[in-house]
Amino acid sequence: MVLAGPFAVTSVRQGCYILTFVDDFLRFTWVFFLHHKNEVVHKLQDFNTHVEHKSRKAIKVLRVDNENRYVDRRLKNFCRIQGIDLQNSPEFNPHKTDVVAMRIRTLKTMESCMIKAKSLNPTLEVEAISSATHILNRSPHPALDGKTPFEAWCGKKLVVSHLRVFGCPTWATLSSRSCKALAPRPCTFISYEDNAKAYKLMDPEAHEIFVEKDVHFEESSPNLSSNPLCTSYTLETDSDTNDSASTRSDT
Repeated sequence: MVLAGPFAVTSVRQGCYILTFVDDFLRFTWVFFLHHKNEVVHKLQDFNTHVEHKSRKAIKVLRVDNENRYVDRRLKNFCRIQGIDLQNSPEFNPHKTDVVAMRIRTLKTMESCMIKAKSLNPTLEVEAISSATHILNRSPHPALDGKTPFEAWCGKKLVVSHLRVFGCPTWATLSSRSCKALAPRPCTFISYEDNAKAYKLMDPEAHEIFVEKDVHFEESSPNLSSNPLCTSYTLETDSDTNDSASTRSDT
C-alpha cells in the first residue's frame, strides 16, 4: 500500500492523493483517490471488506513504504484488530514496496502520455490514471506467465472488446439522463465506470462528467466530429465490474 500526492493540478473530481494497493502474488491493482490523507484508514476498511467479500479470504500482510506519514494510531489499531501483519519497509531500503512503486510510476507515465496524446486538460489526470489501471489489470504480466492480473484474480476469461481509445470523441444518446435530450450530445470518453457496465464521459463545454451506456465512438478522429452517424457500441462484457475474486488476497 502506497499513498502518493498531492497532485500538482486539482482534478475535476477534486482528488488530491492516490492510494494504491497491489496484490504481490497476482499483481492486480486497486487505485483510490482521496481528498485528504486522513481518509486512508476509512478507505482501507472499505477495501478490506471488499476483498473479504469477493475472495472469501482475509488480508494477512499489508506492506507500506518507509515514508509512512499516513500510518497513524488508527491504522495500526485496525490492522491489529483484523489480524493483519503491518510491515514497514526499512528506511533507505524500500524494496519491499517496489512492486507498488513501479506500478505507480507506470500509471503516471501512462496518464501523462494519454493526456498529451489527446491534448486534454491536466485536470483529467485522475480519470486517466483510473483508465490506465483498468488497462494494466487486463494486460499480460511476465510474473504470471503471460496471464493478465484480471484472469488471475477473477478466474474468468478476459474480455477486452469494451476497451476504447482514451480521450476519443463520442456521442452520447443520453437515454438514461433526460427524456428531453433527443439529439446525441458531443462528449469525450475519459474512463470506465467501476460499478456499472458503462463509460464515463465528459461534456467539453460544461466540464460535466457523467456515466452512459449507449455511446457512439469516433476513435480515429482527433476532434469532436459534427457527424453523429458513426459506429455505435454498447458496453457488454462478461467480466464482473466489481472484479469478483476467487484467489488469495495478500496485499
